[in-house]
Amino acid sequence: MILVTVVLVSVLLFSPGVAVFDGHFALTVSVVQHEQFAEDDLSYEYCWTEDEASLVTPQYADSAESNFRPLEIDGAGIATLELPASGRLGYWGSVDIYNHPKFLVIRHQRKKADAALKVFAVPDGRGPRSMVIDLP
Repeated sequence: MILVTVVLVSVLLFSPGVAVFDGHFALTVSVVQHEQFAEDDLSYEYCWTEDEASLVTPQYADSAESNFRPLEIDGAGIATLELPASGRLGYWGSVDIYNHPKFLVIRHQRKKADAALKVFAVPDGRGPRSMVIDLP
């Protein structure tokens, strides 16, 4: 009986039980605008790394390959974005790895000027979070 108990406990403790997940989280963005932009003049793209964010140029933003999406801001200056997340859960349900985009690139079009890009760090954490961005 003791041997059976030891074997069962060993199996439970040392099993490589791992689950992989993909999902999303809500990022609430409060936009402070020092000059008024038309709604269709603001867009965003998320980037997983700083290197990826540094490769986003105005030429890329205007190209067909870009993944910019409209930044829809409500009357209170708030935009709610759904960003992807993925990870791996350990045997006991603890999160071993958690991945989410680290940067948000905002494209804004000024009146009679070329589009400008501004990079913001996405707050670390799990689940819903919020941030404030300051646009010129």
